[in-house]
Amino acid sequence: MIRVGYYGYAAWLDVLLAPWTLLWALMATWFCLYGRRQGDPLVQTLLITALGFAFAYVAQMKGWAYHALPTAGAFALALGFALVGGLQQRFMPKMLGYAMLVLAMAMPLIVGPYSNAQRSEADRALATVPSGQPVQILGADPLWAWPLVEERHLPWHSRLYTYWMLPAIAHAESTGTSTPQLRILSGRILEEAALDMHCAPPAAILIERQVRYASQPIPFDMRAFFLRRPDIRAFLADNYQEMPQTPSLYVYRRVRAVTPLALAACPKVY
Repeated sequence: MIRVGYYGYAAWLDVLLAPWTLLWALMATWFCLYGRRQGDPLVQTLLITALGFAFAYVAQMKGWAYHALPTAGAFALALGFALVGGLQQRFMPKMLGYAMLVLAMAMPLIVGPYSNAQRSEADRALATVPSGQPVQILGADPLWAWPLVEERHLPWHSRLYTYWMLPAIAHAESTGTSTPQLRILSGRILEEAALDMHCAPPAAILIERQVRYASQPIPFDMRAFFLRRPDIRAFLADNYQEMPQTPSLYVYRRVRAVTPLALAACPKVY
């Protein structure tokens, strides 16, 4: 699934031109100029660690802040131990080093607090769903569901936290480059989504109306994708009423009681 479905890479400028990458560059420059003869094994280990995490950040090509955090932390620790250990005695290099440590500690203020800009739509759509009732959100972006379902105590019976692999399928289908592996993955996604619905019939189902990519916008009909499977179409038609849609979501509410399936293949939610 990861081999064929990992898609949606960010643009190089978004990955490399960020506040944290500037901090890495400054710290790396400091070590190149003033710490080349550093013999402290702890500092050396932290620098190797920082380089390893920096490689992982670039290889993932997402540009997310939490991917960058380990690199910044390892660089800052290495710099702190180098300064405390007396690696550099000259006044200006020491002041530059301490200034970069202050900048590292100020990075949360520079980046700002986490904000889920997409939450309001899902919040409104699920506002009247009672606590304890399962919901299902069919979308590629986890921000529709998290942390909303956790905070509202709405059980999540899907085996996936989001359908993050759908952008790869959308891209392949829209460009005519689909592969047998992607088609197998598509079938597996639909089969398991149908099973999840029947094992714990959701009180509400939200479906993302459109998938768009930052680097290559491609419209993709998420609802049409899931309705390819006849048992999902019948399940919605028999048990749900379509409510007024939001700008980004189709909204379905269950209008009759549905007996959950009790199968060994059903996801176990504790």
